[in-house]
Amino acid sequence: MGLFKRAASRGVAHELVRQELVCFPSKEAMDEAADAVADSPVAGGMPEMSPEGGHSPEELAAVANKLMEIAHALMEQAGAAAPGSPEAGGPPMPEGTEPPPPPSPEAAKMSQDLTKTAATADYTTVAGAVAVECMTKAAEEVKQATGGTLIHGGDKGNDAAQAAQHSELAELDKKQRPEGIYHHGMGKTELDTMVGHIGDLSKNPAAPTNTPHGTNSLSHDVGASKAASLDAELKKIANKLVGLHDGKGKNTLADAAKHDPVAALDQKNRPQGTYLVGQGNANIKEEEAARIGKETPHPKAPSNHPAGVNSVVDASKTSAEEEAFVVLFKKTAEDVGAYLPAAMNADEKVAAISRMIGYNHDARQEYLDVLNKTAQVAPVVSTGGEPQKKEGALLGRIRDIATASTSAS
Repeated sequence: MGLFKRAASRGVAHELVRQELVCFPSKEAMDEAADAVADSPVAGGMPEMSPEGGHSPEELAAVANKLMEIAHALMEQAGAAAPGSPEAGGPPMPEGTEPPPPPSPEAAKMSQDLTKTAATADYTTVAGAVAVECMTKAAEEVKQATGGTLIHGGDKGNDAAQAAQHSELAELDKKQRPEGIYHHGMGKTELDTMVGHIGDLSKNPAAPTNTPHGTNSLSHDVGASKAASLDAELKKIANKLVGLHDGKGKNTLADAAKHDPVAALDQKNRPQGTYLVGQGNANIKEEEAARIGKETPHPKAPSNHPAGVNSVVDASKTSAEEEAFVVLFKKTAEDVGAYLPAAMNADEKVAAISRMIGYNHDARQEYLDVLNKTAQVAPVVSTGGEPQKKEGALLGRIRDIATASTSAS
């Protein structure tokens, strides 16, 4: 069995089919025939791996001739070609003999499909597929020959002692690292790990003997505490020498004003405790009601303010109500102003329109009929001698709307 020989033989068979020099009943038949020729004495002279220039023409010609002979026999056996036909490759039938049966259409179609596939296939793709097929077939043959396993040694195990019999590296590893010395498996160790579960700071049994006196703990080392205390004292002395503070840990505004002109000016303009008195120590004296929003008159407010309340809430509320009334009055005036009697004066029109704000369409029509009948029977005569009164802003706007609605009609 030679992988490279089989691959070369399959390549010759593929080229014969591609150039339509020979036909095979199926691809499986072509591959089996090529493997049989590669393993036969016909290709015995061929090297397993081709030289740099490739296999010799004589060797390839011998393989091709044998493949053509097998292909003719397979085609005749499969019924894809009648005996004596060009596809069968045999000698023509003698005259007077009974004609052979016609070829099988199914087998002939499979042979034609194989020829078309070989003609359109790419050489690189075919070579890769043939290599995989040859290796797969060789592995299957080895598996069958070794009793169904491809692992060296079968089911006899593969421990370190068995590996040392076949590998020098495994033998050296077994000598220097005997099995079970270092690696015992997961969960199997000779070390005492119970004390480490809660962070035990026990003394190291192999600790050096020339260590300084004291424990190996930062929180209990007396020498370290003394060193820290000495360092703090040195810092205090150094700070006092450069004029930062007296070393007593105080840093009030009065102390800072002794060394810093800016702090002295701040101490003068903003004495300690005048403005910033600390959280919860406010010196503002206000009533309890003022904390929830109590409105009181300003002590220095002008005395000649107009009549009414001095509340933004009430003023805005009154303004909103007036605007709503003006909108309703304007819509009502646009609806009924054209139908009011012409003899009515402005005040009567305002009163009539204001009355009809809440009326529906039928009620407004009925009221307009009453007003027109009354105006025809007893026309209203204006006296004209009454003194003119000062009107408010709201009444003036309403009067203008009523007059504009009736004059537009």
